[in-house]
Amino acid sequence: MLKNNAFTKDDDGQHRERLDSLKKGIVEFGPGIGYLPEDIAKILDYIGRYKEIYDTAKAESIEAEVVPIAIQQYLKPTQKQLYRCRKFVRGESIEADAELKDYLIERFMLAVKVPKRRTEMIAMAENMVEGYDSLPAERPDVFFTPVPFEALREQLTLLKAAMAPASRERAEKKAARAAKREFREEGNRMLRRIYFRAVSFWGINELNLARLGMLPKSQIWTKKKK
Repeated sequence: MLKNNAFTKDDDGQHRERLDSLKKGIVEFGPGIGYLPEDIAKILDYIGRYKEIYDTAKAESIEAEVVPIAIQQYLKPTQKQLYRCRKFVRGESIEADAELKDYLIERFMLAVKVPKRRTEMIAMAENMVEGYDSLPAERPDVFFTPVPFEALREQLTLLKAAMAPASRERAEKKAARAAKREFREEGNRMLRRIYFRAVSFWGINELNLARLGMLPKSQIWTKKKK
């Protein structure tokens, strides 16, 4: 619902409401306030393009919100498998000599708590798998059953595959929002020009301003009208 002619303060819904009125009004009243056919065509072109950009930005925002849901279904299993691997290594260190025990604690980061941040947790999980892969070269005297570590490797693969679209969606969402913001600024300037052109012909209380997506002064909300 429109409350004033502060175009720059409109939310997306209010901006579109103005454009919906303007789309018909500028064709009917534009010539009467000095707009040439080519001027009206440019205004109509903006209205059509803005709606496309608005719809694109909205769709990208929805998609960007859906992707993290997909990530969550792989995040917790990865974290759980990381804990299992840590317990396995910790168990193997119990009867190890002091030198091997220190190696396992340092190599597999057992003295560090599992981070809550996703990126840091993934880095720790990758280090766990890397440590397992490095055992034949670094400690050929140590053998770890592959089951928990291969399970962690598989979970990491699934998680990273789910995360790949997230980066793309964030970039597309950011680009769509930037395009919409730039287009809004263009639209705000266009509305101001139309407003000043209209009131220079009609005055500020002309009811037909509403047909152009604007309010006559008598209909502008004030504290008394709230």
